[in-house]
Amino acid sequence: ARCRELHKEWCMVEYWMTIATYYLGAVLFSVLVSNLSSIIMSKNISSRNFEERMQIMNEYMKSRKLPLNIQENVREFFHLTYKDGQVFGRDVLDELTPQLRRQIVAYNSKEILEKVPLFAECETGKVEQALLAQLLASMENHHYFEGEVIMEEGTTA
Repeated sequence: ARCRELHKEWCMVEYWMTIATYYLGAVLFSVLVSNLSSIIMSKNISSRNFEERMQIMNEYMKSRKLPLNIQENVREFFHLTYKDGQVFGRDVLDELTPQLRRQIVAYNSKEILEKVPLFAECETGKVEQALLAQLLASMENHHYFEGEVIMEEGTTA
């Protein structure tokens, strides 16, 4: 009789340990699933923003009954402007300090300035560097299509 009582007590301990282990496993699994889903959702936020902007623009173009070639140009512009659903430009740089912003703009614009003979031959003096820094700070990035008129003679920029 004594052996059965020990066996019965052991069975109850094993029973409760099994239930506790199942419960702990379920909790850990739910934490894992929630963390993975939040990681996936955060990766998709920027692409969803891009898709929302594209959808709003498409609805606008349809409501205004714009010609198809203009609609295609607008879509191409959006795809050129937005890379992987993320906006790259002034709004991203606005969050940085002025010094960091100047450094990034100078680095990104170095190739453009080297192609312009006037700026490529600038000396590395303080005055020239200050002038280039001011010029770079006022530059804006624009996308234009082939054959598009950027500026007409007699108009101001």
